[in-house]
Amino acid sequence: MLPVIDISAADYAYAEGILLPEGCVFDQERRNFIADFSSLDLQAVPGSGKTTAILAKLLILEKHLPIHDGSGILIISHTNAAIDEIRARLKHHCPKLLNYPNFLGTIQSFVDEFMAFPYFAFKFGRKIVRIDNELYNESIDRHFGLNIKGFTAQEQRNARYYLTGSQSAYYYRFQCNGYSTRITDSVNGKPVLVAKPKPNSKNYVDFSVHEKKRIRKWMTELKLKVMNDGVLHYDDAYFLANRYLQLYPGIKTIIQKRFSLVLVDEMQDMDKHQYDVLEQLFYENGQSTSIYQRIGDKNQAIFNGSAKLEDIWIDRPRVLALSGSQRLGPEIAALVKNFAIFRPQGFTINGLSQAGLKPHLLRYSDATITNVPQRFLQLITDLQNSGEFPQNPRSPIKIVAWNTEWPDGVAQVGRVRLMDYIPQFSKSSLRPTVDHNCLESYLESCDLTKNSLKPVRNSIINALLKILRLEGAKTSKGHRFSKQSMIDHIKLRSGGATNHYDEFSQKIYDCSLLLVAGSVAEACQFIKEYLTDFLQLFNLTLNQAQSFVDSPAPTAVNRAVPAPLLTPILKINGQNVEVTTVHAVKGQTHAATLYLETSYNGKHESEYLTDQILGIPFTDQRVRHKECVKMAYVGLSRPEHLLCIAIHKSRFDNLLSGINMNEWEVIDA
Repeated sequence: MLPVIDISAADYAYAEGILLPEGCVFDQERRNFIADFSSLDLQAVPGSGKTTAILAKLLILEKHLPIHDGSGILIISHTNAAIDEIRARLKHHCPKLLNYPNFLGTIQSFVDEFMAFPYFAFKFGRKIVRIDNELYNESIDRHFGLNIKGFTAQEQRNARYYLTGSQSAYYYRFQCNGYSTRITDSVNGKPVLVAKPKPNSKNYVDFSVHEKKRIRKWMTELKLKVMNDGVLHYDDAYFLANRYLQLYPGIKTIIQKRFSLVLVDEMQDMDKHQYDVLEQLFYENGQSTSIYQRIGDKNQAIFNGSAKLEDIWIDRPRVLALSGSQRLGPEIAALVKNFAIFRPQGFTINGLSQAGLKPHLLRYSDATITNVPQRFLQLITDLQNSGEFPQNPRSPIKIVAWNTEWPDGVAQVGRVRLMDYIPQFSKSSLRPTVDHNCLESYLESCDLTKNSLKPVRNSIINALLKILRLEGAKTSKGHRFSKQSMIDHIKLRSGGATNHYDEFSQKIYDCSLLLVAGSVAEACQFIKEYLTDFLQLFNLTLNQAQSFVDSPAPTAVNRAVPAPLLTPILKINGQNVEVTTVHAVKGQTHAATLYLETSYNGKHESEYLTDQILGIPFTDQRVRHKECVKMAYVGLSRPEHLLCIAIHKSRFDNLLSGINMNEWEVIDA
């Protein structure tokens, strides 16, 4: 149990000295949260400094560790980036907090470590090899064409026909249904209703009731085979966690005793299955012994899947607020608060920064749409020359949009997306990946930013594991190789005149040095020459993986022509200007943001949100309007200095001609 903690003026001064600029102090809103150790919700507006307030609470808690009963503190956030930031800012000040019995990690890593891993080991008698969506899909592909015992040939064909026709092989999930298991169409979805594809075809006859039952059974067995390989989709961890808590409810008590204080940041980004697990563990209808504090901003909920936030995050009896934004100036804050969906009594956004300018509206026509980014950059140059915008801003300049590319690259007449403003934009360059389609991609993508060979070595080993998977290599127990089991296998094969493990380690080291030196092609050839000896250790020759080994990386097809990389795409006075999505900038602070209106479901933001641009608070309950306003709220609340919104001249003339020119600057592309 967390002891009673009385925070003194000296405690605040200690945290302020580490976290705040010289001479700055925490205001009363932040002090109220820092000093509160009861179960509560904290609603924090964009740029409010909630992360800094959390850090202050943790810095002060460090002085009171270890807790007398051996319990720890659990800190959870939605992304690795948020966790890395907390860890980086605390590592020199909180040695106790960052070690056992405390835990700092994402919701996924917490569920994996404390529930999915132990239950899987108990259920299957072995460890999970990998939780990874792409590898899960690959494992589904591997088993899909194999017959499953206990099914007739026709039943196998029916199941494959259904999964292929419905395109659902990768997407169905297990869900607890009492003490039984049912299959659903997604992690929080509905039970799968099997129907024969192509219902409108001539002479259509649906599957019989018995056939549908057997198809669902085959789907269950297929997924169990993949799980038995030790490969899980991220969603599977939550199914295992729920089953674990259901069958062994005493686990809740054990975990509550382990963590007397639970802080969950970015709560609004939790999807329903994540929210439910946390509620089961740490709230239990108010009966939990853990102090559970949920921190976030309901108005920034753009990651919570298909579920409605108002049906997920139900306020606690005690709700604190951070209404002052350190990021936004009064002009931008006055605009942004119009886009808030959740407006409890007294809701406001107080722009505390004195660095802001009036929002700018950039009008464009069909003929000038591609001029919009450069006009934005020119505006910044003009403001720099007049002394209204910093010459060397501390935060980046970014161009953001909600909808990026057209399906199949075919634009709709009269509608725009990001690629219409910037034709060279490529959304694919935004997606980091663990799994790659060829050897060269693995070697090209290794992380050279760390002062260590470890991430480079891991990229090479992952490429070799991919080759083993493609060749169908299995351990003596019939499972696919993990990193550790591959190394153990090589060690077992070592002996006599040849130490295969020493040779393997040397090859990995030599290849790592080539990659650090930038010699990707030479490293690729080096691995190819070693493959024969490597595969012989597994009694294999290069066969199914030949194409993977020989294919060039997409960016290496013609190195004389730059790939359509996203960052940087534009420059201003030597500064990189990133073009990206609203989702990608959530949580960020920019010096300047250009928000490009784009088409969603046949309309643009300026059409959905006309009233808000004109200064009227949002009250619309229509689904599309609510989806749109949430995106706008996030995108428009990023900049410290300059906010610019691009809107087509025809929509401006038709909808926004009455705009308040005292609140906006209007310019043309």
